[in-house]
Amino acid sequence: MRSVYPALAALLLLPAAAALSACGDSFGVETVLRSDSLVLASANGPSTLPSALDIANGVLSTRPELPAQAGLFDLQVRQSGNVFTLVPSPATGSLRGAGLQLTTRDIANPGNAPREVDTYTRTAQTIAVGQTYFVQTRPVCGTASKYGMLKVLALKADSGLVTLKVVSNQGCDDERLED
Repeated sequence: MRSVYPALAALLLLPAAAALSACGDSFGVETVLRSDSLVLASANGPSTLPSALDIANGVLSTRPELPAQAGLFDLQVRQSGNVFTLVPSPATGSLRGAGLQLTTRDIANPGNAPREVDTYTRTAQTIAVGQTYFVQTRPVCGTASKYGMLKVLALKADSGLVTLKVVSNQGCDDERLED
């Protein structure tokens, strides 16, 4: 009589392997990179376009000022006169909010995002055309974040619009931003 235990053990290991690959485990798993350009409007400006960026859920534009979308963002655009800022999502309970880190790295060759939590600022940052930032998202995979890089392509004070180029890794806790 043949033993069914090896087949049963293999079946039990499949969910664990799927969970590891779904969370962006960097142990030989391919990176899940996205590259997007989008236009956001300042939350307090004249445009009706979305005011925030949700990198953690696939680089979506969102409207956290609406009750149904509150809290579902990593960075929101705000404006005061000709000055634009990116405001990271705040901490929720014991979980930190999103963070930004100014960099001189080129978005065409981003390398790896820094993993050190303390190197990211969690406060509003004044932005200018040409600036590039690493982004650490709010925790979305338990206590783990996703990582990205954004570049400010254009600012239009009269209409309150910001154009961004974003590269992100949609795997959890995986800082690699290029293949």
